[in-house]
Amino acid sequence: MDTPEPNRNSVDMVQWIGILLKRKWLIILGTLGITLLAFAISFLLPKTYRSEGFLQLSGSSFEFNSQSISDKNDNLADNPHDTADQQGVQKKELLNEILIMNELLLMNQVMEEGGIMSRSMTLSDYKKYYPRFTNSHLLKRYIQTMKPNAGSLIPKVPVIEPVYAYTKKDLNDMGQISKSAPNFVVGIKIRCEQPEPENARILALTVGDYIKDTILFHKLNEYILAHIVKTRTAINACENAILRDESVPGKSRVTTETIPSTKEKVENNLDLNHWNLSIQESRYKFFSKALDIVKDEKFGENLLHRLIQLNDTFFTDPNYSKIPAGIIRQVKIDLENDFDNLRNINRSVFFISEPAAPSAPAKPNKMLITAIAFLISFIGFLCLAFLLEWWKTNKDKLKQS
Repeated sequence: MDTPEPNRNSVDMVQWIGILLKRKWLIILGTLGITLLAFAISFLLPKTYRSEGFLQLSGSSFEFNSQSISDKNDNLADNPHDTADQQGVQKKELLNEILIMNELLLMNQVMEEGGIMSRSMTLSDYKKYYPRFTNSHLLKRYIQTMKPNAGSLIPKVPVIEPVYAYTKKDLNDMGQISKSAPNFVVGIKIRCEQPEPENARILALTVGDYIKDTILFHKLNEYILAHIVKTRTAINACENAILRDESVPGKSRVTTETIPSTKEKVENNLDLNHWNLSIQESRYKFFSKALDIVKDEKFGENLLHRLIQLNDTFFTDPNYSKIPAGIIRQVKIDLENDFDNLRNINRSVFFISEPAAPSAPAKPNKMLITAIAFLISFIGFLCLAFLLEWWKTNKDKLKQS
């Protein structure tokens, strides 16, 4: 009767176990030595402290104000004792403002959808701002320029993570939120690392201010560019209205010198159109000058400060001496209100979870370093044991060959 051959796999396994037992001290001592060495080295590595915070973005928006037209319409109905001529002028004024507002409505919707005067941040805005958020060179300049007392900070690129209004699961959750519903960023998680715990906290706070400044800078840029287009559209609308009125027999042309000094002195529709045209031309010149300032500034707070200064000094130029004081006053008030809204938008971005000085270093992670060293050294010495056994078995054959 033939004797069955032993299973080759079981023979190999026995050989492997024999090799491991034969080289067990090499494996044990080698692994232990490397692991202890890695554990000791982990104490010598420089410590890094991490501070985290959550920067919230508010979600309300700056509305286009049509209240003045509504108030005028109410006043027109509440004053039945006005003469027919007075009511005729008031009706023409009301209709003219409605026409101009309709001309500007589409432009205003573009501004709103673009987030120019909005406190929420769309995904497209976040993607547009992100390269500047993580620009270490610009962050370093910001610290040097805007935060000279921040201390000896190392301007490392911060780790920032957006927090969305709803997740992908929310978008598909039983149709409660439409799949086409626009998502937006409600906040930003900030994580900063420094060699000192207090510096980590200061850097996280500084990055929060830098993000706020970046948002303000972009919104000011968009605000100026949009209003250049907006005022140009309004100028065209006013000029068209003036051409229509001046074509009527008996209408006289209105010059800069004959524009009423205040809006209360406006007597007819032609005066009103010239009044509005003068306002829009003054605004256009202001925003054209503001565009030159944008090219020189890199940070939002400085840009806003210079725009406010420009508003205080721009209309004192002798070239504007012939423009009625009422027009200049109205333009300045409108600009001040816009700047206040932009400043309030920036103030609505704040930490709801403020960064704190960490009590323990985030790096080096001694347990992780030790575990990785143990795993790598154990596998390495296992391979070394098999390699030494193979060399011992085959070295004579290799020498003969």
